[in-house]
Amino acid sequence: MLNSDVRHDVVHSFVQSVADAAPGTIDARMDELLGEVRAVLDREGFRDDDAYFEREIDLRYQGQQWDVRVRLPAAGQWDWSSVQADFEREYDRLFGHVQPQSPLEIVKLRVTGSGRLSIPRGGATGRRAETPPEPYETRRVYLDPETGEREIPIYRGREMLPGHVIEGPLIVEEATTTILVGPHDRLSVDNAGNYAVELPRKDL
Repeated sequence: MLNSDVRHDVVHSFVQSVADAAPGTIDARMDELLGEVRAVLDREGFRDDDAYFEREIDLRYQGQQWDVRVRLPAAGQWDWSSVQADFEREYDRLFGHVQPQSPLEIVKLRVTGSGRLSIPRGGATGRRAETPPEPYETRRVYLDPETGEREIPIYRGREMLPGHVIEGPLIVEEATTTILVGPHDRLSVDNAGNYAVELPRKDL
């Protein structure tokens, strides 16, 4: 969270029936919003290589109160049929049905501009792992419906070193948090002391 990219959102109210809105008109307004957010990122020191943008449009069936946001491809690379298909896919995911005979209405146009921040990777400070870590105790823990309860090892975070790799299930106790590594997961500690948990592939 502390190293997330800088983000700015520009939103413009644009209530109009899809049937009455030409894609070129939408693209022209989006270009204006893009210019606004690009100027903000430029003032903050982000140049072209460090900035990226996303276009989105909020749609709803006419007569409804709540709108659904979908991605809008680059200017000149979309049409209403593809956008409506994306809207109906998302609407069905949210509400469990679609209304293909109902006319669509535009509610808002959005452009998100993000400035990439370099993530400090750091280097190992102090010792690196030479032997596997030793748990200080085991504890009976409920893991999931499939596994149920199991006696698993408990590790102290201060004893986890760069280079350690352990197969779950296990728990690492830190001063301000507890990390549960589930069955078939793998925990590793990188050079900066960060924990990475590799989850099993669902298709295996």
